[in-house]
Amino acid sequence: MEINQIKITSPSNLQLDNKIKVFDNKGNLLLTSDEKHTNQQNEYVMDINLPNGNYYISISIRNNEYIKKVVID
Repeated sequence: MEINQIKITSPSNLQLDNKIKVFDNKGNLLLTSDEKHTNQQNEYVMDINLPNGNYYISISIRNNEYIKKVVID
């Protein structure tokens, strides 16, 4: 199964600083995107096209980087 989008929801008082980044399990940068707001103020969407595997999503909020592991299977 392939995933077409990633949607990130942050607390309403926090804004992403810059970019959403996607890395593979070896640490290679696969995708970088400026965030796109949805119709809700605290939601951000990134268009992707990734096969099954382990990935890491990196976002920056108030000069702090947050990384979340995502498994597509």
